[in-house]
Amino acid sequence: MKRIIGLFFFIGMATAQVTQLSLKECVETAFRNSLELKISEENLKQAGLNKIINFAPFFPSVNLSFSDKLLGFYDNGADIPFLTVNPDTYSSSIDISYNIYNMYKDYDQYRYSGKKYEEAELAVVLKKQELAYNVITAYFDILTSGKTLQIRVKALEQKKEYFKLAESLYKSGIKSKTDYLNSQIQIKKSEISLSDAEISLKISKAGLNTLMGYSPDKELLLAEDNVFSPPEYAYETLLEKMFAGNFEWKKIKLQYEYTSILTALSERELLPSLSVDGSYSLDLDRYARNSSEWTHSGRLDQNSNWGISFSLSYPLFDGEVKVSRFNSSKISLGLIGLNMDIMKRDLTEETYLAFLNVNRIYAQLEVFRLQVDLAKESLELVKDRYQSGISSFLDLIDAELNYTSSEIGYYQAIYDYKTRVYAVEKLCGVKLFWQ
Repeated sequence: MKRIIGLFFFIGMATAQVTQLSLKECVETAFRNSLELKISEENLKQAGLNKIINFAPFFPSVNLSFSDKLLGFYDNGADIPFLTVNPDTYSSSIDISYNIYNMYKDYDQYRYSGKKYEEAELAVVLKKQELAYNVITAYFDILTSGKTLQIRVKALEQKKEYFKLAESLYKSGIKSKTDYLNSQIQIKKSEISLSDAEISLKISKAGLNTLMGYSPDKELLLAEDNVFSPPEYAYETLLEKMFAGNFEWKKIKLQYEYTSILTALSERELLPSLSVDGSYSLDLDRYARNSSEWTHSGRLDQNSNWGISFSLSYPLFDGEVKVSRFNSSKISLGLIGLNMDIMKRDLTEETYLAFLNVNRIYAQLEVFRLQVDLAKESLELVKDRYQSGISSFLDLIDAELNYTSSEIGYYQAIYDYKTRVYAVEKLCGVKLFWQ
């Protein structure tokens, strides 16, 4: 009886203190508590800082400096020297420097950091997508295990009725003692099956609890979700959506792009290097003194200096380091290109198989439902025939087992279908319960 009450709690007939969790709420909870997701988000912040660092060279560098020399002397024979500022050595200045041209190395470095930032953004998206899909899978595993438990409870109660029926027919002399003994065995088997179903449910709940950051033994009450709709897309449309939205495909394309930038940078190292730098310096102390005297020398151009420097270098010999680095970058780029071809092949196959499986399972759902109806009708018929002494007890048990397995198979197919639909959406880059 306790098992039945616990099952009613699972399927929704709970007290007001228990709140049912929807699939979306489970995903949101997992996002809030996932340590792996937090790591990805911190990596994104770090990539953003690196992007800022690589954008800095596009601005001039401005420094304000002060300097002076302190003089020490003894006053009135004191043992401790006094320190005083020497006005003749005090100076202050503003210095501005800016790299005007360095063969676009800063630009390419900034482009590279931008691509790495996009990759870090995509890593967060991939982690969310993976976490959401794992929660979805665990959620429907729990619903499957819960429905199986419910059916096993019902089957046990049915076996107890059969025991009473077999006992009554045995005492009436209509049936042999074999049916009476067999009915007791069937009760024990049902209890074992029920115990297995309870353990399976606890295992499924432990998996979802862990994903949501809870203790594995925390009790969960999930909202029922067995509504389904037919597949939406033809294979060609699905394939097009997959290549347009798949996050893994976007990631490898980003890798190809920033490796191309690194290859271009390493190639420039083989060429003569030209750098143009500009600088400006203003002596604030001198400017302040001259300005206070109201003289012509108080102008900025009389108290500052500026200049432009040119630097041209040509690599003659470095032990083939730069050439090797460039060749290594080209090989890396080629390998990524090959990996893109492999991923394109694998994603195409995965999309095709996902399309076939979704449509196959959906087509079977109606058959499963009809099998449940047929098994139920057959069970009622065999039960009546057994009471009339026409059918054997084994016929009754076979009919009951067929009905139980058909009902379990039907709900397993429903949740399997819904999980595979989400797998197709994940494949196409559809964000699963998050923005």
